Amino acid sequence: MTRIFLTLSAVFFTTALSYAQHNHNHEGACGTDEIIQEIFGNDREYHQQRAEVEAWIDEYIANNPPSEVRSEGGESTNIHRIPVVFHVMYDHKRDNISKYQIMDALRVLNEDYRRKNADTILLRNVFQSRAADFEVEFHLARVDPSGNCTDGINRVQTSEAASSTNNIKRLSMWDNKKYLNIWTVSTINAQVPQGIVLGYAFFPQFNQSGFNDGILQRHDRTGTIGTSVSLGRTLTHEAGHYLNLHHPFRNGCGGGDFVDDTPRAAQANFGCNLGTNSCGGALPDMIENFMDYSNDACQNTLTQGQKVRSKAVLNNNTLRGDVTATANLKATGVVGGEVCAPIADFFAQNNVICAGDTVKFIDASIGTNPDGYKWYFHGGTPATSTERYPQVVFDQEGMYRVSLVVTNDAGTDSITNWRSVWVKYESPSPFQSWLREDFEQINIPNGNWSFVRHGSKDVEVKVANNAGFSGSRSAMFGLKGNTDEHGVFRLISPNIEMTRAIQATLTFNVAHAPVDNNSETVLRVKISNDCGKTWITRRTLQGNLLATAPATTGDFVPQSAAEWQSTQVALSQFVGPDQEILIMFEVENAGGNNLYIDDINMDVALSEDRYDLSKRRFDAFPNPASDALTIELESDYEELSSLTLTSVTGKMIWNDEVRVNSGQRVRISVPNFADLPSGVYMLRHENNRGSEVKKIIKK
Repeated sequence: MTRIFLTLSAVFFTTALSYAQHNHNHEGACGTDEIIQEIFGNDREYHQQRAEVEAWIDEYIANNPPSEVRSEGGESTNIHRIPVVFHVMYDHKRDNISKYQIMDALRVLNEDYRRKNADTILLRNVFQSRAADFEVEFHLARVDPSGNCTDGINRVQTSEAASSTNNIKRLSMWDNKKYLNIWTVSTINAQVPQGIVLGYAFFPQFNQSGFNDGILQRHDRTGTIGTSVSLGRTLTHEAGHYLNLHHPFRNGCGGGDFVDDTPRAAQANFGCNLGTNSCGGALPDMIENFMDYSNDACQNTLTQGQKVRSKAVLNNNTLRGDVTATANLKATGVVGGEVCAPIADFFAQNNVICAGDTVKFIDASIGTNPDGYKWYFHGGTPATSTERYPQVVFDQEGMYRVSLVVTNDAGTDSITNWRSVWVKYESPSPFQSWLREDFEQINIPNGNWSFVRHGSKDVEVKVANNAGFSGSRSAMFGLKGNTDEHGVFRLISPNIEMTRAIQATLTFNVAHAPVDNNSETVLRVKISNDCGKTWITRRTLQGNLLATAPATTGDFVPQSAAEWQSTQVALSQFVGPDQEILIMFEVENAGGNNLYIDDINMDVALSEDRYDLSKRRFDAFPNPASDALTIELESDYEELSSLTLTSVTGKMIWNDEVRVNSGQRVRISVPNFADLPSGVYMLRHENNRGSEVKKIIKK
């Protein structure tokens, strides 16, 4: 029987996209037969070469059991590093994924192959002893085939990306003896019996052409951010084929993947049924293995036996050893970096958190040595790190800076993000059940409004002084004049307490003009009730629903109220005891123009038995104030009230308690108000019936 070794991952899926939480299902069948028939047919030379590779690997494994993996020279195995180039093939601008999405994809790949993925703890006990750190790392190339400095990303706009075949590789390809080529596309044109194709990769062979090598996959299965609707394990799976790993269900119970410590499976496993034992052996199917088709969330491991198969080709200079050779790593700028100095960059996977939560930082630098990282975390634990993807705990509410210094033999570079982490203020909540923001008196980001960037650093989110619906200022996503590279940018509100609310509606005004009719910019309003860990989309605006003015190639600035539109979002599902929410305005940029948001207001109805506004009065005047601020309280109840004045970052300025008798009106002056700096302050009134917050402007 002829053994066939080209592989293709094929799945179809149903998924709902939400920031920081994905539901990624693998369901379908392998497209191996179709691709082989199309590319190789009855090519005896190809099949003979594959047989020779497998024979050589059999001999290698016989002499190198999993516990004693050695290189050809006999030394203990070192880390194998692979230079990578991404060819971003796109038809529509949305498919032109950002560098940050690519770096996130590499992060997933590296964590999975070094067994540093967080979900390793989910591997069942029966398989724990078989799990392997593959000692393989993937790095974007810093030097291209012509010797020029590069970021390791090529971008090619082509209509072929909308329905790709292997022929798309002819438009952009680097020497496969020096680089792992990865192509991202919109869809892959391949016929499979039970679904759509997410990606495919070629096994190593002697004298392998670049055309029949590398990985081609959909961009919506690349990484976990941007356009991705997955946990990024498609690339992990395909990289396994690049390193000579097979599916455990190859040829059913009579076949297998040529690895002793991965149980055979009768067919591909979909979903996450840990009780499956399809071949009736001593062990169940290894649903957790990256080379099966189970859900991304269920996959978490590769085995020692699979590692030996990969080390075989990595230690053979005529298979994958040429790519990982020290001389090639220096030539491509992965190790040494004697030609091109590094460029420091990073982003946080989740930088809007509550006190005590953990932030994961993603290295997005180009051209660093693998050991050339030095992080500094203001307010974090640990305070420093040399890891590539550190995780840091922030215990105190506030806004914190993070710095990264990267080095290689050609130089050093550093970057500091002064607003890298926002730890949200929880108690006391500065806004309670009211959110009123017209941006007339504040700038963003600040201690309450935070900004998350997963895209070009050229895109700013700031307060515009020349555009407003009810005034002259608004929040602006500065998309125009920036790269067409896809990116996602988020403006996130302060914590808002909903405990006393029985109904709530969010309203805001938006203004946007596309650059042209091909703009694919999207605005989503999302809500989180777990301090930013997960988000629920409540409103999506795009196309004609988002455009409020005609297309323009110039910088769009709304000129009149007619170029704004009002939008409402129901929030009643988030009201009730112990409810606190964050509101996110998420802009997905794909060739768009500037977008403005103004007059963000919440209309909240409160339970009368808890808080009867008609029977109390809380006021502060004058507002704006300069030399003095007077607070007036009046109530039909006898109440002991607490008054607190804070800065917008939550720092307490003044606090006092006042007893108000039924029908009594009380006035209180805030001491030393004239000495306070000009700016915005929050005045909170609270008693056992509820609380209110007023924004106070000091001139």
